[in-house]
Amino acid sequence: MENPPSSKRSSSARRLATVELDLSALEAFAAAEGVSVESLVEAIEEPSDLSIIEAHIRAPKDEPVLLAGRFELIKQVGAGSFGRVFMARDRVLSRRVAVKIMPLEDGELAGVAEREARALAALDHPNVVTIYDQGNGDDYRYLVLEWLEGESLFSWCIGKSQEEIIARYIEVGEGLAAAHRRGVVHRDFKSNNVMLDADGQAVLVDFGLARSIESLQGHEPAYLCGALTHLAPERFLGAPGDTRSDQFAFCVSLWEALTGVDPFLRDSPSPPGAEGGELAYVEGRIEALRCGPEAGRELVPRHAREALERGLAWAPEERWPSMDALLEALRSPVARQRSTWPALIAGALAVILLAVGLSTIRAREPTMSLSSLPMLDYSRTGRAIEGLALIAAHQPRDGFEIWSEYVEPQGARHPLWAAWWSLAYADQFEREGSPTGQLLAAWTTEGAAQAYELGEAWEAAANARQLAAKRAELAGDLRMAASLRECAAVNLSGMKCR
Repeated sequence: MENPPSSKRSSSARRLATVELDLSALEAFAAAEGVSVESLVEAIEEPSDLSIIEAHIRAPKDEPVLLAGRFELIKQVGAGSFGRVFMARDRVLSRRVAVKIMPLEDGELAGVAEREARALAALDHPNVVTIYDQGNGDDYRYLVLEWLEGESLFSWCIGKSQEEIIARYIEVGEGLAAAHRRGVVHRDFKSNNVMLDADGQAVLVDFGLARSIESLQGHEPAYLCGALTHLAPERFLGAPGDTRSDQFAFCVSLWEALTGVDPFLRDSPSPPGAEGGELAYVEGRIEALRCGPEAGRELVPRHAREALERGLAWAPEERWPSMDALLEALRSPVARQRSTWPALIAGALAVILLAVGLSTIRAREPTMSLSSLPMLDYSRTGRAIEGLALIAAHQPRDGFEIWSEYVEPQGARHPLWAAWWSLAYADQFEREGSPTGQLLAAWTTEGAAQAYELGEAWEAAANARQLAAKRAELAGDLRMAASLRECAAVNLSGMKCR
């Protein structure tokens, strides 16, 4: 495949971008000409032949350029392969908008603006950017879009918890799923093409490469388009891709957000931008895609890992049948265990919790004792669950005694296994959405923290206790939450909480 065509000014732009600018001289020149320093720097580093952009750069501060006699260009806020994005003001409706300006092109790129406009006009969804207007100038096309106040999803994810990240990706995934239902394939999903609105909701943007499913059938692309690090294998091999290719890109992006690494990271011969390195990168990338996602695998939450690994399958037919199915899998932490015996244990747990009397846990202090619970004979795992049930019933002394009986001998060999099961049950409890469910989730998450302590996984223990504290707060037990946070601080110092 050929590389995508570039503008005539691209090589000179690269040369100019390397020049060290004399800002004091620029400030003097800007003052003399009545233009802003920012516009001059923009003109030097990113020159453009488009009349509207040149007019914007040359315009005096008090006489801004009007697009279509209505949209006042304020400043450039972004640039991509196919155009530039400006913050603008709609003088008719007195609102801020985003204006995307693209050159008139020939060949395959000629319909970029029209395709994006049609794709967005067909969609009415809170997680897809809204289009207000579109049109042509002498040498450019433009789209007028909803202005999004927030940052990109890529920036927003930095420092956020994995729960928060998954929640935001599910939001924008709903927008991508809506596009698919209307027969639109995005073809360039990545975290930098998702913005947050004023309410913090994730919104999918940049449909410049979007195509209808019908138009992609039998289509042979002349070159690779989209972010190479997010392309599905079939795209590298010459296929135009479909909704399952979008699903693949979505999974790459979410995996990176959760772990900080590309799932297919290998000792690549050279990065895609290196001189002469693109072909070598593509060849290495295809080989890595064949091997499957490995980098950072242990950092992906267990329920998300299974969902993402299926979405990252080499063959499109092995991925999820739709984005909706993938999003449902990301919402269901423990619903897809492959073996049958965990389901039997979960059933036994339900019997125990029924005996405990879930409906009365918050209403009154339970009076049952260990002897009132049925004695189970299905291995030591059953004893552990008995302990968890008693802990949930506000009898932590008896409960932890049983729990320790199980965890101490078993955890000495398999502490992470014990922690895994505790967190699995905690997720099930939390899904009930009630204060009782949150309290059960808090206690079982604390059990996971104890198991991590046995394995001296101090950071994991601290994280589990922070999660348990959050769940305790949601259940209304602020004293428990405070105690758990104190223990988390102890764990971070490399010590067991007594």
